[in-house]
Amino acid sequence: MHRIQTVRRICFLTIFLFTITLFADEYNEIIKEADKIFFSYHEDLSRLIKSVEIYKKAIEKNPKDPYPMIMISRALLTYADLVPEDEKERERIYEEGMKWAERAIKVDEKYAMGHFWFFANLARIQQLKGTLYSLATLSTLKKHIKRAYELKPDDAMILDGLGAFYCELPSFLGGDLKKSEEILRRAIEADPNYTLSYYDLAVNLYKQKRDEEALKTAEMALSITNPTYYADWFTWDRIKALEIIEKIKKK
Repeated sequence: MHRIQTVRRICFLTIFLFTITLFADEYNEIIKEADKIFFSYHEDLSRLIKSVEIYKKAIEKNPKDPYPMIMISRALLTYADLVPEDEKERERIYEEGMKWAERAIKVDEKYAMGHFWFFANLARIQQLKGTLYSLATLSTLKKHIKRAYELKPDDAMILDGLGAFYCELPSFLGGDLKKSEEILRRAIEADPNYTLSYYDLAVNLYKQKRDEEALKTAEMALSITNPTYYADWFTWDRIKALEIIEKIKKK
C-alpha cells in the first residue's frame, strides 16, 4: 500500500512539473512574439498596437508578471508620441499608459520600470499641456523617478529620465543643469549605445550655452552603429538629434 502511494505521488509530481513547464514555455513564447513585434515597430507603426494586444494575452496567462504591463505602457507612450495628431487623443493614450504602469507597480512595488514608465507617461502629459508643473504633479513625478532610480541606480534609461527631468525643470522647482549633466553622463557610461542620452545631454549643453559640445554630442547620437533600441533611435532619437544640430548651426 505504501509503495502504491509513493508511485502515485511520483506520478502526480511528474504531471505537475510537466504542466508548469508547459505553461512557462507557452508564456515565454507569447512574450517573445510580443517583444519581436514591438522592437521592430520602426518598420510599421501599427506594430505598436499589435504588440499591446499580444502583451495583454500574456497578462491573461500570468497576471503576476509586471513585465508585459510596463511594455504596454511603453508601447502606448511610443504610439502617442508618433501617431496621433490630436492632442486630446495623445493625452488619453498617455493616461492609459500610466494606468498600465500603475498596475505593474501594484503587482510589484519594487519593479523599477513600473515607476519609470508611470513617470514617463505623466511627464509626457505635462509636456503636452505646456504649463507650469502643479505641486501635486511635480511631487508625483519626483516620487516615481526617484523610486525607479533607488531600485535600479545603474540603468541607463532611468538615469536618462532623471537627468532629462532635472534639465527640463526650471531652477525654482528644483531644476539643476549641472546635476542633470552629471546624471546624463552616467547614463552614457552605463550604456554607450543608449542613444537618447546623447540627445538629452546635447539639450543640456545647449541650455548651458556650450554649443560646440552640444553639437558634437548630438552628432554622436547619429554615429552610434548599434543602438540599444534601434526602433527608438530610428523614429525618435536621431530625428531629435538632427533637430538640435540644425538649431545650433542656424545660430
